[in-house]
Amino acid sequence: MAQDRRVEKTQSLLRQAFIDLILEHGYEQISIKELTKHAGVGYNTFFRHFKSKDELLEQLMLNVFQELTPMILESNQMDDVFENEKRLFKYLQLNENLIRVLFLSCSDVIFKQTKQRFLDGDFDNVGFTKLKSEVSEIEYDYIVSQFVQSTLTSIIWWLEHVDQVSIDQMAKLNQKSIGHLMHWLDD
Repeated sequence: MAQDRRVEKTQSLLRQAFIDLILEHGYEQISIKELTKHAGVGYNTFFRHFKSKDELLEQLMLNVFQELTPMILESNQMDDVFENEKRLFKYLQLNENLIRVLFLSCSDVIFKQTKQRFLDGDFDNVGFTKLKSEVSEIEYDYIVSQFVQSTLTSIIWWLEHVDQVSIDQMAKLNQKSIGHLMHWLDD
């Protein structure tokens, strides 16, 4: 069922204000009062849409995660890794402020949630299913942690160097990194 346009507009205003304020002040420094003032909506209106700023952050993370996950999975599966890597980094560039908020301000939460999704089997089509049956539980946990951390670190590193490293350069760097990881997994 389609969402009411007014609801969509209000949520969009809140999301954008949230991103702006996090970039300006950091997540912990933002109050809901400041957020609603910046968004131009009433204080009580916020609570019709979200229980807390944590829930708003979680929704932002979920939306980005749902868009990024297929790109990351395809990047690690497809024959043309370079083109898929370019597509991933173009998405990151188009959504740079949102990605900065999530990955630079909230990277610990993203790491924990992403790792847990791997451990829960949400990404079995990446090739980890076979690996899971070949190693101990603790080894699997370690490998998943390394894979997730490496992917997130690549994104964070690029955000910090976006003015120095083009999408093509980053795609090549990431392609090499994935090649090394996949070789390691094959051994």
